[in-house]
Amino acid sequence: MIIPYQELSQEALFGLVKDYVISQVSDTEVDMDIDIWVQKVVGLLKKKELLIEYSEVDETVMIKRKEDMLKGSLE
Repeated sequence: MIIPYQELSQEALFGLVKDYVISQVSDTEVDMDIDIWVQKVVGLLKKKELLIEYSEVDETVMIKRKEDMLKGSLE
């Protein structure tokens, strides 16, 4: 199930985005300010290039690329 980012509280959205950024940033990019990365990810959520997905099966919430979600639904 897709969750619109606007439905999350600012605190929940920031926590989710921060976890996503930490999981995606490579060692060479660690020196970048995490707040800059958070702003970039929120921008991608607003453009719908990234989506927030709630999995009812394992009760988790993840940020995923739109094309990855579309690929998964076609398999």
